[in-house]
Amino acid sequence: MRLGGEGLDALSRERLGAGGRGYTSRVLDRWRHELLGRWSRVVAYHPWRVLLISLLLAALGVVYAATNLGFQSNRNDLISPEMDWNQRFIAWQSHFPGNADLLVVIDTHRDRGGRGEEVYAAADVAGARRLADAMGARLGALETVERVSWKVGVEEGSGRAVRLLDGAEFDEAAAGLAQAGPVLASATVAELLDAALAEAGRALRSGAAGGGDGVAVAEQLGALTAMFEAIDSGLASEGAAGDAFAGLSAAMVGEAERYFETPNGRLVFLRVTPAKRTGFGDEVWLAEVVSDVRSVMAEMAAEHAGFEMGLTGIDVVETDETAAAERDSTRASIVAAVLIATVLVLAFWSFRTPALLLVALGVAMAWSFGYLTLAIGHLQVISVVFAVILLGLGVDFGIHLLSRFERVRHDHPDGPMGFAATLRDTLEVAGPGVVTGALTTAAAMSTTVLTEFRGVAEMGHIAAVGVLLCLLSMLTVLPALLRLLRHATGKVKPMGDRKVHVYAEGWSRAASSRPWLTLSLVAGVLLVAGFGVGQVRYSFDLNALMPRGVDSVEWAQRIERDGAQSIYFGVSVVGSMEEARELGRRYMALETVERLGGVGLAIPREGEAKAERLAEVAAGLPSAAEGVADSALSADALRASVARWGPLLALAEFGVPAEGRAALGEARAAVGGVLARLSALPEAERGVRVAALQAGYAAWRAGVVELIEEATGGGAIELADLPEAITRPYVATWDGRTRLALEVYPRLPAGVATPLDPAFLDRFVEDLRAVDPEATGVIVQIYESNALIVRSYVLAGVLALAAVAVILWIDFRRLDDALLCMVPTLVGFWLTFGVMGWIGDPIDPANIIVLPLLFGIGVDAGVHLMHRYRQEPTARPLGLASGTGKGIALTSYTTIIGFGALMTASHRGIAGLGFVMSLGILLTLGACCYVLPAILEVRQRRLGDVPA
Repeated sequence: MRLGGEGLDALSRERLGAGGRGYTSRVLDRWRHELLGRWSRVVAYHPWRVLLISLLLAALGVVYAATNLGFQSNRNDLISPEMDWNQRFIAWQSHFPGNADLLVVIDTHRDRGGRGEEVYAAADVAGARRLADAMGARLGALETVERVSWKVGVEEGSGRAVRLLDGAEFDEAAAGLAQAGPVLASATVAELLDAALAEAGRALRSGAAGGGDGVAVAEQLGALTAMFEAIDSGLASEGAAGDAFAGLSAAMVGEAERYFETPNGRLVFLRVTPAKRTGFGDEVWLAEVVSDVRSVMAEMAAEHAGFEMGLTGIDVVETDETAAAERDSTRASIVAAVLIATVLVLAFWSFRTPALLLVALGVAMAWSFGYLTLAIGHLQVISVVFAVILLGLGVDFGIHLLSRFERVRHDHPDGPMGFAATLRDTLEVAGPGVVTGALTTAAAMSTTVLTEFRGVAEMGHIAAVGVLLCLLSMLTVLPALLRLLRHATGKVKPMGDRKVHVYAEGWSRAASSRPWLTLSLVAGVLLVAGFGVGQVRYSFDLNALMPRGVDSVEWAQRIERDGAQSIYFGVSVVGSMEEARELGRRYMALETVERLGGVGLAIPREGEAKAERLAEVAAGLPSAAEGVADSALSADALRASVARWGPLLALAEFGVPAEGRAALGEARAAVGGVLARLSALPEAERGVRVAALQAGYAAWRAGVVELIEEATGGGAIELADLPEAITRPYVATWDGRTRLALEVYPRLPAGVATPLDPAFLDRFVEDLRAVDPEATGVIVQIYESNALIVRSYVLAGVLALAAVAVILWIDFRRLDDALLCMVPTLVGFWLTFGVMGWIGDPIDPANIIVLPLLFGIGVDAGVHLMHRYRQEPTARPLGLASGTGKGIALTSYTTIIGFGALMTASHRGIAGLGFVMSLGILLTLGACCYVLPAILEVRQRRLGDVPA
């Protein structure tokens, strides 16, 4: 039986010659070739058995994966829970209810008149708040929503909360409290009206005397109108008297309601708390809530044209990012499969041969998904791209085998014996390189399993096993398919008769014929690339990796950009407000801290100065009269006090500035309304209504007294002093203890655009931990996880290099040959980072995976080149003759297509990984075609080193 042509003679020399290789190496070679030869006979004579078993296992894998494979969207699950910093983050995120809230964001800036101009005006703020009111009511009616919070009334909490106001709002509240003197001095409604009459008289006279402040007069007249309207509503029915004066409290603390807004007032928030949660990170549950909320938002957008709004939040961003990654992976897989198939059809000038190759690859993918489901059970945002990686890598083993198979098929006759001889030649000549290449790739990827980053470890585990399963399929399914469908020599078109050539040996022969010139030029290129390598930086900025066009991601970034509020902050979990105040005081002394949130909302800025201002207000107020509840009010006294306002307001008609005319008219109408109400009431009922009104006033006045005493008195602010809507998200209980969340927001120095800038992030986290060594929060988690990513991938890269070197030494048993196999990868690696440095593309958490991947994938080409060189040491170009160059080129193209398809992703992290890996493989291919053959040529010429 003929066992092969030109390749077999070289193989025989490799088997029998010493060539500097020891006895163990020759025995290993004989064992490997004997095993591959025996396997070729099994496949050649029993193809149906091999194929049926393979397809059955593939079907089981597909069914099992379809029914059991899940997706893990929570990023915390990518990190080992055993790490103390991750344990603290998980405890904070899982126990404090605010972390599960969705954020509806409304932008107060509007596009006026279609000019594309942002115009910021009070009318827009008021409109955005009205929209928030309407949306809050509608969202609160959803069955999937438990609670919606978007505003609170300052009067809902303790008077001490006044100290939490800043700037003009605090000044307004302090001025309002200073004007409460008439209320404190008036035991009855009539006394209040008389006191207010005296104050208003002075104000009106001041306004009439030569151009007073008309706007201020209008504001005071508005307050007067509100008071008379309150009296009128209290007299309207006995039941309304208790609430008649409630709205007047707002005059003492500024606006009655505070909306949830960014510090600059640009963005308005609604916090949406889901009604139920079936499990932490349950994307099915979250998708239902998000869908309901977005439906309401779409309806509100149609009713309130001109306002932009969006939905975001930690869970929403992670879910949308995961969905984008899944879509990108699916699309990239389809694109890669189509392009790879096209390239294979052109390269082999056949539809059937590439189809058989892709069927074998599909079987391997089915096995891989079955194993993934059995061993791990889920995909996540890192491992979701493993299918695209296997598409590019798995087909490589088949290409090398097919390249040899087609080259020698015409050297053997038709029939089972001739096919068996062809397959034996193929496996014995190309098989060792294929096996070694698969082992080095799998070993490089599997090194990530030893890292502490669970997401990276899972990715390496899945990819390594997938590569080995692809190798197994190409050694079983592909030969069986060839035996059944491509066994005749007439079905294999001779290489020279093909129209398209993916590689021509002349491309490399010209460079290797002048090796010193080639290596000199390469050295110059490497030197230039070195300047770029020195410019490469590592970037933590997750914003730069987020998907494009994802609404929740864009709104999360707009909060930071337009709202002047960082979405990243640190957190200290404390056991009491005393501890929170002490940490807050130390935090606010840091240059890197802008403000406090969480229970830090109860820690006023410039608290001592505000307390002194309020103490001055208290000193200027009269003491509250005793016996308020016993003070009586008659209908006649009330009518007289109201009537006294008529003449004053009539005279004011001649002195009030133009800005106050409308307000004056409203005040006169309100006075007339009260008098008309009193006259219309029956005498018996009139007394009852007035008494009820007085009782309501007395109760309200007692509340005002308490409010003023709390606001101007001493004592620290406690959580009970704040409205529950504010404090609820920052209070949690577990292990029988109540804990509070103190949020710490960063202050960015000039020239720093994001708190994730490494120059700032390191310092900020160091400052946090100087105050609280157990500080946590999103920004700390990013800091720690990025450090873990760098450590994990650097470790994986070093281990991959070591593992590959060991495997190559075992295979070649010569250190110099093993090192030469890695030359193309090292050159490609250096040039890749050089290009990244020159174009300003940083290393980031997504593309740093190139460290182990490029070592494992890139060295495959060097392995095949060195195997061919050892088999045919005189064929030029060295290592690329007899179809090896075509195999290396074609496998590089398919791998580039596999990773290049990732560049279509909207997820910028995935797209960046695709670019870097495609560039790295392309440059490694260049080094294989030009650098390594030139080195081998120099070695032969100077040392006469020709392997036997």
